[in-house]
Amino acid sequence: MGREAWDISLASGLPAPQAKENVLEALETGLVGSYGEFLDQFEDCVARQVGYEGGVAVSSATAGLHLALRCLGIESGDGVWASTFTFIGSVVGAWVSGARLGLVDCDYANWNLDCGAFKDELERRAFGAGAPLPRALIVTESYGQPCYVDELVAIAARFGVPVIVDAAESLGSRYRGRGAGAGADICVVSFNANKIVTSGGGGVLLSDSTEILERARFLCMQAKEKAPHYEHREVGFNYRMSNLNAGFGLGEMAELEERVTRKRDIFGRYEDELGCYAGVQFQPEGSGCKSNRWLSALTVDEEVTGRSSDFIRRRLVENRIEARPLWKPMHLQHAMRNSRVEVIGGEVSERIWKKGLCLPSGVAMTSREQGRVIAIVRSCFD
Repeated sequence: MGREAWDISLASGLPAPQAKENVLEALETGLVGSYGEFLDQFEDCVARQVGYEGGVAVSSATAGLHLALRCLGIESGDGVWASTFTFIGSVVGAWVSGARLGLVDCDYANWNLDCGAFKDELERRAFGAGAPLPRALIVTESYGQPCYVDELVAIAARFGVPVIVDAAESLGSRYRGRGAGAGADICVVSFNANKIVTSGGGGVLLSDSTEILERARFLCMQAKEKAPHYEHREVGFNYRMSNLNAGFGLGEMAELEERVTRKRDIFGRYEDELGCYAGVQFQPEGSGCKSNRWLSALTVDEEVTGRSSDFIRRRLVENRIEARPLWKPMHLQHAMRNSRVEVIGGEVSERIWKKGLCLPSGVAMTSREQGRVIAIVRSCFD
């Protein structure tokens, strides 16, 4: 949105009261840097919520995904496969590491990485084509929808491929009763300002491996060796979250379940009142999944409705209501057009992107405001 104001937007709403109190406490104690009790408490809180042994709070989920690859020993020339239907932050870490990117298509069942396509390509390479297997897989949980992590981990384990779940959008979602992303080698959650709960900016890298957690903690603080002077035997990064941001995020976590309920209610009303139109399809909820419905995402088939998703988006914008297209697949991004990138499928992601739209779904949106959005969308069809 930049500096432009909207009558109704995608923004999540006001901070939790406890978040404000924690920020004030951090300011009063002077613990606003990369040390403090809020950091420890926040990491433990997020790890328990998702279902991991521990976490490392970092400056962004993008930084967390880069650290994840470093912790797995990914080097220049190694293969890293990732979802193509995602935000660019999911693959930046692999790109700057010099990895060979394999961009895998999604499926219609939940808009996440296609398990069948992943399995088929691994088998084709391992048992026939002779092409190199990936050193890691990054799977994005799109718009809060949990991925089929158990299936993906089982497939990947057959070929020795560790799995990283990009759960930037899915905090509070559940898969088979567990936190979305639980069960992978590494999971990364986002607390950017537009997420269901925020730390004002930041992320948490999660793992059950003590070795990975210690390695991530070391690298995110410039890889400084234990010495009285600044000793560095390898290059690290300034990726550590501040105690100030951690206090903010810790306070926000108290409202997570309430916000998930509100997000799901907003999505449900949209689906009830707009899903009745032929050609309108809201993001499906996969088997065993309970999505936090971070954004209310849908597709519009112009051949059936007579209206494109972009027509509806522009009509909403004319009425000062923010709406956005879905993710443009990574394999169509100019920045990703390179000999180091290969595409595995891609047609499904392209179709969803071309037909897709995100409607306002901030938890602060009133029932009347949502009714206004619905009325404008209906007017496009009627």
